[in-house]
Amino acid sequence: MPRSAYIQVQLDADAYNPEVQARRAEAIFVGTVVGIDRVITRHTVDDAWTVFDVAVEDVVKGEPGESVLLTQWGGYNPERHLWVFISDDILLRVGATYLFLATPSLAGSPPEEADLWFLPHGLNVGYARVSDAASRQRLMQEYRGYLAAEAHNPD
Repeated sequence: MPRSAYIQVQLDADAYNPEVQARRAEAIFVGTVVGIDRVITRHTVDDAWTVFDVAVEDVVKGEPGESVLLTQWGGYNPERHLWVFISDDILLRVGATYLFLATPSLAGSPPEEADLWFLPHGLNVGYARVSDAASRQRLMQEYRGYLAAEAHNPD
């Protein structure tokens, strides 16, 4: 019978500031999760990283390409028969469309997986569900606005 592990993440003060997250992200894009590529586990730690195959549909920032392998901390670790949940994060759903804020590297990520993009982790940071065309346009416009404000007022 699978067990559950909850890992509480301490986030910095800017974790929920979308303007700061937009600046930190190397790519902001809308994409649909087409499948789970693999789960990365470490045998010595109750941990899991779920790697999703995402079809990129619209790009706000960066050059992610037509598809990316996007990694989210959490998931099922089959070696330990363990579901790993990070804070209150919800795993991405296959078939769902999201606006993603991603970076090609993340401290603490599995170093052998250099081809992956990463979401910031903890408490649903780094993605927003796109439910229809109106929400897609609203989210894209919102993040374009954050980037335009940064261009006019750099730190």
